Amino acid sequence: GGKIIMPIQKTFWSEAYGIVEDAFGVQWQVNHETSMG
Repeated sequence: GGKIIMPIQKTFWSEAYGIVEDAFGVQWQVNHETSMG
């Protein structure tokens, strides 16, 4: 029942970022960082 708004992809601020919308119309942002060092 949900949909992909922005597929997971690398951005200048994140290794993996994307946006999905659930069946109730709530948008969720997914952000994953790699550790520095």
